Amino acid sequence: MRFPLRIVVALSSEAKPICKYFALKHSHYHSDLFKVFFDKSNLVWLIVSGIGCINASAASIYLKSISDAPPWSLWVNLGTAGHKSENIGKIFTIKKVMSDFNAEVFYTGNVAKRNFLINNLISVNKKEEKFTRNDCLYDMEAIGFIKTIEKFVDRELICILKIVSDNKLKNSNLDIKGFSKLSYSLIENKLEEINKCIDFYYEISVQEKKRLQNKLRIKKILFKYKASFNEKVILERLIEKWVFCFPKNNIVSLLKEFNDPSKLINYLKKEIELVN
Repeated sequence: MRFPLRIVVALSSEAKPICKYFALKHSHYHSDLFKVFFDKSNLVWLIVSGIGCINASAASIYLKSISDAPPWSLWVNLGTAGHKSENIGKIFTIKKVMSDFNAEVFYTGNVAKRNFLINNLISVNKKEEKFTRNDCLYDMEAIGFIKTIEKFVDRELICILKIVSDNKLKNSNLDIKGFSKLSYSLIENKLEEINKCIDFYYEISVQEKKRLQNKLRIKKILFKYKASFNEKVILERLIEKWVFCFPKNNIVSLLKEFNDPSKLINYLKKEIELVN
């Protein structure tokens, strides 16, 4: 793995093939609340949340804390879901997550959508059996995951992948052992596709890391610049855009050249407009 990755799954059976694929080992130190796994480079972390939105949310917060996840990490919610008519074993990246128990709606980014099958998803409180809608999948964790994670990272670094485990024709009434075996094999059969999907986020992670580091650098530079609070807020936004447009230019020299904040603001606006 070339960049930080955090994975949230509901079941141990879903975690096992992923842990094997990424060579993750169990963290006994963090085993009181949730099962946690990580690789030797500390880039890839996985947590088993348990079933339900509340568990997915709590596990995501816990994983962010213990893994010290940087804000350019990719967060993936991976697991199985039901659908009215799609074939069992089909994998989708989710663009829109809706709640069945309130009016909340959330969206993921656009990276994987260009290269993988796309679908919507409804999170429910209990196992879906009626499948009244044919335009979405059904699960019990995604809304809790995305509602929590979008507070920590940019939407473009949130990925939800779901594999169809049951449908109207073949509703999964398996016992715990039977469903564990099914979910394990469904994930295992899609590991190459899952890894390919994750890899599409590499450049996004790199760019976000660079953007956030530039933002911190700009804040430090502006700290010494003589301007009002509101002017510094405006300048921070404009300088970030200006640095993106003119990466080879020196912002420190520019600040020395303009002692008047209002003149600098006007200059930056004109420079950015020329590029756009």
